[in-house]
This record gives sequence, structure tokens and C-alpha cells, in this order.
Amino acid sequence: MVKLIHTADLHLDSAFRSRFTKEEAENRRQKQLMAWKELLSFAVEKKVQGILIAGDLFDSPVVSHGTMDFFLSTISEHPEISFFYLRGNHDTENTFRYQENLPKNLFLFSEKGKKYRLNDRLLLAGVEYGTEEESKFLKLKEEDCNILLLHGALYQGSAKGDAIQGEEGIFLKNLEKLPLSYIALGHIHKGGEGKLNNGALWAYPGCLQGRGFDEEGERGFLYLKVEEEKKEIRKEFIPIKQGEFRILEIELLEDEGTLACLKKIEVAMEKAGIAKEDSLRIILKGKKGLEQERNLRYLQLQLQDSVFFLEIRDECELSWNREEAMKEKSLKGEFLRVLAAADNLSKEEQEEIIALGMGLLQGGEL
Repeated sequence: MVKLIHTADLHLDSAFRSRFTKEEAENRRQKQLMAWKELLSFAVEKKVQGILIAGDLFDSPVVSHGTMDFFLSTISEHPEISFFYLRGNHDTENTFRYQENLPKNLFLFSEKGKKYRLNDRLLLAGVEYGTEEESKFLKLKEEDCNILLLHGALYQGSAKGDAIQGEEGIFLKNLEKLPLSYIALGHIHKGGEGKLNNGALWAYPGCLQGRGFDEEGERGFLYLKVEEEKKEIRKEFIPIKQGEFRILEIELLEDEGTLACLKKIEVAMEKAGIAKEDSLRIILKGKKGLEQERNLRYLQLQLQDSVFFLEIRDECELSWNREEAMKEKSLKGEFLRVLAAADNLSKEEQEEIIALGMGLLQGGEL
């Protein structure tokens, strides 16, 4: 039996500019490196023979010297493990061009495709992202347990010729013509798995670490146990614990104010197992009164030390009697009447302006 790890989309050296401070962004970049080290620790513990990296190792063509040196050093420190790296759409052909003396246990692929024999019955093949020519190098033996390493999105339609990938993506129907046991994929960050008509398994491990709230939840890699004689591959998802992006929706009643809201959030965080290293987005749902303003700043200050990063969004709907409120002979009533006459605003825009205006009328700040 051969033990392998299938990972992809590490995106080392990501900028993290959209929401983090400079210090927070640097912290997240270091967490990415720690996630890679956590993967390697698992590989050493399980005596893994090979690690398959299915593309997007780095986030951009420009990689810091520190990150590049760290990555190559971790490979050199583990000569007992073979590392197979396939270039993805975020990587370039220059990724390692200027690196001298690459580790001997780091094996690369090319646009023309390349094959590596891991033992007498187990073969690993791969072709880099963007190749559209017919993949003649994929003359695989039926008696072998064949693993194919690719980066891209799966495409259900028909392809011309025998190419296994093109502008549309990776051609599933052409893969079904090949004697494959497992297709190790990268590119889809949320992960996924399936089986071809020829019995071959395919899988995306997802990104090793989330980089934003669009990559919420548990992330990690796939641990493969290969019975090459039987052409059987068992896989297990192994989570990485270096901080996740989490989203919690809190349902509120109209009469629940700031303190009741805080209590609900704390209960929900405990129930969901939110960790100190996590980045958390809290979305307030439900109802709120016209003159009710929950103190988001207070909530932020009370909760921000519980997680690495905190964001609170108020998406509660206003609950009020529009007709009665507009009849009031007050500044509030006049404000609502003027706003109602503005026929160029959508209902959502009106409610947003009402919420802001009522806050200002009650002494709030912009």
C-alpha cells in the first residue's frame, strides 16, 4: 500500500488586502505557512510517500524570498517524501526559474505532460494548466493503477479530438476513455468529488486555507491510501486548524435590543465552536423597530477579543406602520413623507435611508 496526500490551491503569499490591516494580513500569510507545516507533520506521522500539489501553490507570479525559501526548505528537510507540483492558473512557468539547486525530491510537470512511476504498479501522470493539444503522452497501461494530476474546472460537454483539457475546462468524457483509478484535481476551492463511468474517482481537496468569507468553513487536504495491486484508492479529508472563516446568522425579534442580541451571539458562537483563530462575520437577521438602534459598536468591542477578526452586519428588516408614522406632525413624520415622495429609490434603498435617518434623529452619528 502507498500513502499519498492530495492538496491544491495553497495560494501562499496571498495579499489579504480587502479587509485586514497590514499586521493582520501578515498574520494570515504566516498562518498559510503554518498550515503547510501542519500538513507535513501529518505526512511524517503517517509515513506518506508522496504529496501531490494540484496547482496554485502561490497566489501570484511575484513570490517573496522568505516564502519561497521557506517552502523549498521544508521539501529539502523531508527527503523521504516525494513532492509532485503541477502548475495552476495562478502559477507561471517562471515560478522556479530563478531558483538554483531545487530539491531533488521536488518533481515538476510540463505543458506537454509528464509521467512518474512511483512503483511497479503505480503511475502518476500530469499535464499543466492551459494545455489544449491532444494528450498523446497519456498512453497508460491497463494493468497499472494510474493517477492523473490536473488543474481546472470539469466540463461535461464533448471535446474535439483526444485532448483532456481546453478553454472550456477538463473534458470528463475524454478522461473516461483512459484507464484511470484516481484524478487529483485543483482549482475549485470549495472541494468536490465524484466517479466517472469507467469507475475512476475524481476529487478536489479544496483550498488548504480559506482566504475570505466566500471560502467559509473547514479546509484541509485529502489523505489517500492506495492499494495499487487492486487499483483501489481510499481517501479521507483531513482538516487544518489554523483559523477558519466563519459566518453566523443571528435571528432577532423586534423587541430584542443590544444586550439580548449580545447574548444570542455568545450562545451561537459557543454552539458553533468558534475558535480564537477564526475570522467571524455575524449577520443580524429578523426585525427591528423604526426607532430602535442596536449598538453595533458595543457588540464589536465586547466580542472582538474572542476571534482573530470580527465583522458585524445588520440586515434586519424595519418593522413599522408606515401610514401611521407618516401622519405624525413631527420631524420624523416630515422626513418619512419627503422620502416617500422620492420615486427614484427602491424599497431596499428607502429602508436603508430610513434606518440611517432615524439614527441621526436620535442623536447618532454618520
